[in-house]
Amino acid sequence: GKIIYVESEGNYLTIFTDDARYLVRNSLDWFIKAVPAKNFLRVHRSYVINGNKAEALSSGQVTVAGCKIPVSRNNLALLKETLFG
Repeated sequence: GKIIYVESEGNYLTIFTDDARYLVRNSLDWFIKAVPAKNFLRVHRSYVINGNKAEALSSGQVTVAGCKIPVSRNNLALLKETLFG
């Protein structure tokens, strides 16, 4: 399935797709280097989202395929401009 978002916890990533979730022993930096940069955006130190699946942005979170993902303050303006600008 298509990747919706990725959550990092310690040395593991949980990759959420539209039909499953996968646990991978790797870093978010590794994931970002492995996928097309134009589609995936780091929105928080622990989260990367598929920008094509983003639906709405509020003060501290972005909604991606119905899931609410935290957005760090540093990334909020960039995300607003990139996805909803």
